[in-house]
Amino acid sequence: MRPRAHPASVSPGPARYRLASPWTQCWSRVHGWFKIVHIRAWIVYTVFAFLVLVNLKTNFKLGVFSNKWLLLSSTVTPAMIVIAVTMVAPVAWRIRTKCGKLLGFSLKLLLALLFSEAAALLIVFLDVWLNFKAGFPAPSIRGLVVSFILIVGPAITVAGGLIATRASAMEEKESMREEAHIAKTRLLQSQLHPHVLFNALNGLAELIHKDPPAAELSVMHLADLLRRILHASEHSTFPLGEERELIADFLFIEGMRLGSRLRITWEWDRTLDDLQVPPLLLQPLVENAIKHGISPSRDGGDMVLRVRRDGANLIMEVWNSGVPFKKKPSSGIGLKNLESRLNFHYGSDNLLSIQASGEGTLASINLPCVFSMN
Repeated sequence: MRPRAHPASVSPGPARYRLASPWTQCWSRVHGWFKIVHIRAWIVYTVFAFLVLVNLKTNFKLGVFSNKWLLLSSTVTPAMIVIAVTMVAPVAWRIRTKCGKLLGFSLKLLLALLFSEAAALLIVFLDVWLNFKAGFPAPSIRGLVVSFILIVGPAITVAGGLIATRASAMEEKESMREEAHIAKTRLLQSQLHPHVLFNALNGLAELIHKDPPAAELSVMHLADLLRRILHASEHSTFPLGEERELIADFLFIEGMRLGSRLRITWEWDRTLDDLQVPPLLLQPLVENAIKHGISPSRDGGDMVLRVRRDGANLIMEVWNSGVPFKKKPSSGIGLKNLESRLNFHYGSDNLLSIQASGEGTLASINLPCVFSMN
């Protein structure tokens, strides 16, 4: 059997590919490098434009616009300087070494100087050659070389060092932010996991006295529930299908306790099971529906679990019969934790809604922009 295609990857028609030109590929690589060293591209382009304008103004009286070689010199030389500062020098500074701090810094400084001086010499000879082609007498190569080696090369080294230092600081900041994100996610999940197990064990304890064989079977599902919860605690997101299996184990235990009083209808689109979502989104809503809507009723009640796609959004709903539940600021741990996690992952407080619906309660989670709209 062929694997089912992910909904977000389904194409409305045959794909048409257009090969990018070499200039486009080069442009993309340049922008990719700017992202690596955390330089804003507009700053680089502004500096380049400024240097070009200075060169054009300097060479204006020499007829720069009527001499293609002189015009080329006025643009190529600034481009080489910008490339040396933003690309050549930072490479040496960003080389990882296993030496001590002082020795490592010395090696990076030496390499950066070598790279920068080589770039400076290349700029000198290129500029002299372009001016020669433009019909101007060759200046003193020795003087230019000395000035570039003593001034331009060290300046490129220092500028490259500053860029590399800033890039390292930005990467460390992003790494710390990512670690903080993971730590907070695990903290929120760890607050919920004992709560889920505690409620499941309470139901199991009640079942032991009523129906020991059913309690024994429920223990097996409790073990599966625990395994899935431990798996969820190791990840900030997991497949939606795992959430379905986790809820099924939880509902099996509750079903053994409530018997025919708990009637469940699944309207779950299983083609969405591969979607990555934060763990334990629906379980608190299922638990809340049983606790406040179904369990207090003598005749029990109905529950509908619905997962569907709505455009680019993912809709997850839990409906239960019984007296409509009114969410209050003092709502339990499960709902508070769920709201905190939704706000943390998606940056919005309005993703969860609980309201009366017919002769029951509808709890809904609307996750935005889960699907690609391509």
